[in-house]
Amino acid sequence: MTKYKLEYIWLDGYTPTPNLRGKTQIKEFDSFPTLAQLPLWGFDGSSTLQAEGRSSDCVLKPVAVYPDGARTNGALVMCEVMMPDGKTPHASNKRATILDDAGAWFGFEQEYFFYKDGRPLDRNPLGDARVRKALSKAIDRKTIIARVMEGEAVPAGQLVPDFLFGSTPNLKVENFDVDGAKKLLADAGWPNGFGVTLHTPNDRYVNDAKVAQAVAQMWTRLGIATKVTAMPSATYFPQATELKFSTMLLGWSTGTGEASSSLKALLMTYNKDKGFGGTNRGRYSNAKVDALTEDALQTVDDTKRSAYLQRATELVINDTGVIPLHFQVNTWAARKGITYVPRVDETTLAWKFKPPN
Repeated sequence: MTKYKLEYIWLDGYTPTPNLRGKTQIKEFDSFPTLAQLPLWGFDGSSTLQAEGRSSDCVLKPVAVYPDGARTNGALVMCEVMMPDGKTPHASNKRATILDDAGAWFGFEQEYFFYKDGRPLDRNPLGDARVRKALSKAIDRKTIIARVMEGEAVPAGQLVPDFLFGSTPNLKVENFDVDGAKKLLADAGWPNGFGVTLHTPNDRYVNDAKVAQAVAQMWTRLGIATKVTAMPSATYFPQATELKFSTMLLGWSTGTGEASSSLKALLMTYNKDKGFGGTNRGRYSNAKVDALTEDALQTVDDTKRSAYLQRATELVINDTGVIPLHFQVNTWAARKGITYVPRVDETTLAWKFKPPN
């Protein structure tokens, strides 16, 4: 027999907006309990504005049960509030007034948790730049390139390769330094780490899911228990845009040939009206980065625009607004004698192929 933690959940009697309530009991079952196995459970309704103190008995009636992803052997038990007879719906039980409809869904959405020991954390650790820097230091980029990418990539320390406009000579690839990463985690108040899920497409970038698995293993060795969820890009990107993910693997190819493309789309504060941060799915925000990038977008002089882009890039990378991994090397094959000059945007243009001389 296994002991299960049953979290009975219901809505109280507060108006105009009721609150979620919960209480836990431990019961033994041979396997995950079915709805029929879950008992009615009485409670004092006077504390939830569902009864008077002189006659405060109410009863919780389970109506659905689901696994609790934040607890080992946990179950979330959705309940209706009933009168003491266990059959008559309580006046606050508005669900009982809804006709049963197999096509209707009612529920509460929680997009993601950061967790430790099976319990949600009281704050987001990724809000601390030291934690983000620790995650970057824990990644062995050279090993990923050698073993996962089979050498067909270049380690990245900024948003664009060195040969593109707006790259800066002042940034280097982050050194692989597990001890330094552990110190940063401890300084940030997470000496024992925490848990997180890394989401990734499995059909968009070269070896994308394998790269995510490698990163997850490195973070786990650091003390960040990391699970990987991989899915087709048709499913992945809509969910990423809806901000469903806490950490995610993404790629970006600059359509403008300079760093402004990456800064504007990935790292400027999200602003639908201005068209900034359209793919800033982590909602990173830095006013100085915004100002410098906006200045660059409005500047024609190459020297000045490059300086703006370089400074913005340095600020965002030093703040670890994103964690650069590598620049993948795109490969084209052609018949003997035909040549083609590869493009960083992955586009294949027929008129760029050259026949034998």
